[in-house]
Amino acid sequence: MRYDRFVKFYKMIGNFKGHKHSEKSKIAIRDAKIGENNPSWKGDLVGLSALHEWIKNRKPRPSFCENCKKRYPIDLANISQNYKRDLSDWEWLCRKCHMIKDGRLEMITSRIKSVPRLKGKQHWNFKHGKYIGKYEKYKK
Repeated sequence: MRYDRFVKFYKMIGNFKGHKHSEKSKIAIRDAKIGENNPSWKGDLVGLSALHEWIKNRKPRPSFCENCKKRYPIDLANISQNYKRDLSDWEWLCRKCHMIKDGRLEMITSRIKSVPRLKGKQHWNFKHGKYIGKYEKYKK
């Protein structure tokens, strides 16, 4: 008896197989899961690559570097080094300006200047920490 009532009700409402949502309902479903309402939202616990992607989607990319105004391939650079979800804390910079602001360019140039130049056929001896000539490494 109960089964018959269930079948009658099921036939009355249909099984929604092949049912298509209207454009209005599609927009409502999409908007219900944007940003903090999304079940996968991590907030400030997000990784660096995901944070960069979030900023790239919201901060328009200019044609030129914001610092030197030259046309280069540009990167998204964080100003405060705190990596916050604040659009004013980010800027689009060319690779050179980005490395200068981060201090990486100075670090690389100081390392290059500190490496001694090898003359002729010299080899670095890791055991004794000095440069030796071509045949001296075979002497005991």
